[in-house]
Amino acid sequence: MGEQIIEFETAKTAKEKGIEVECLHFYAKPKCKVFGIDEEGRPYKSVNRKGVVLMVGESAVLSEENAYYAPTQSHLQTVLRNNYKEHLGVVYMPLDKTYSSSLTMRSMGWSGFKTYEEALEKALFEALKLISYEK
Repeated sequence: MGEQIIEFETAKTAKEKGIEVECLHFYAKPKCKVFGIDEEGRPYKSVNRKGVVLMVGESAVLSEENAYYAPTQSHLQTVLRNNYKEHLGVVYMPLDKTYSSSLTMRSMGWSGFKTYEEALEKALFEALKLISYEK
């Protein structure tokens, strides 16, 4: 299994908090114009659906303000740890065969996830909600 891209709501929350991790993948804001790029490098109007991951070079938005960057979960986790001191953890619970996630610096935890990636996504989303954004 490859690296997991963060989900739409996590990407949206990151942008709202002023955290933009530039990368090749992004979600487009609903109702903004998205253009695909054909083999000749010509733009053509493309479908913009909420929650669909697009890739720079295959698709483009009119401006960065219309894009929610979608880094991998591990990349965002590293940014949150290094820049915001948010330490996230995921632990396997062998008795019930689920995963538990937490924000270790704030003693907040959630459990009952079927996969590691689901648990990490929840921790990332909740960590982003706790960050103060000041322009």
